[in-house]
Amino acid sequence: MVDPSLIIYHPVRETEKGLIVTNGDQTDTVRDYGDFKAGLMTREYEPDEPNYTPRISAMIYKDGSFDISILKHKDGRCLREFFCYEGANEGKGYFISTYEGDGAPLPTFSGEPIEIDMPEPEEVWAALNADNKVSLYTNVKGEVKLFNKHLGD
Repeated sequence: MVDPSLIIYHPVRETEKGLIVTNGDQTDTVRDYGDFKAGLMTREYEPDEPNYTPRISAMIYKDGSFDISILKHKDGRCLREFFCYEGANEGKGYFISTYEGDGAPLPTFSGEPIEIDMPEPEEVWAALNADNKVSLYTNVKGEVKLFNKHLGD
């Protein structure tokens, strides 16, 4: 293990403002700053050359609004994209991913988050690539479910 911070972190934190969900240790940065954008402005993509894994973060506020961010490597610099939503329609969600397809290096997700019909948590888990999935956290109207390939489906 070269850098344990790239695989050992809190992916979810609850604060007085709402719920923070990320794919890296930036969860605690956002929590400690108390401000989604300000915290992420101090961070970059992961230092795992050649892929430079993008850092994806979301903050779901108590009023139902939410922010999504992706910090990614582009031309030797950090490209910081922020998307702010006033809410989502019932049964809808927004999808963003670290990569889009295979390659060497892996191609980074591009464009705006994609609006999707929200499947049941079990459907999401079943749809993930078996070779690459590790765990899944879901929170549907306060009902939390955890899935982990090392603990069984």
